[in-house]
Amino acid sequence: MDMLVKCYSKGVIFCSKSSVALLLLGSLLLGSNSILAEKMTVNINTASASELSSELLGVGDSKSMAIVKNRETLGDFKTPMEITRVKGIGDVIYTNNKERIVVQ
Repeated sequence: MDMLVKCYSKGVIFCSKSSVALLLLGSLLLGSNSILAEKMTVNINTASASELSSELLGVGDSKSMAIVKNRETLGDFKTPMEITRVKGIGDVIYTNNKERIVVQ
């Protein structure tokens, strides 16, 4: 699984967990604090189908379109767990993404 790491002087890069550990260790040894791991979140009330499928684990094009259609039909989600009202989004997908999902 890849992790997004933002390096403020170099932009955004993707790397493996072991690479992240090496980058952070190198940063500590050199006394730099410019490399920070960021937690990715997605607002399921405003995200496009494309954003949903790229940011949520186990959610592809058809499920992301179903999320958007459900939101348009029934209104905004009041809690992150309400994403399970969408057909095809069950407890496993919710559990795998609950730290990524926000509602505003």
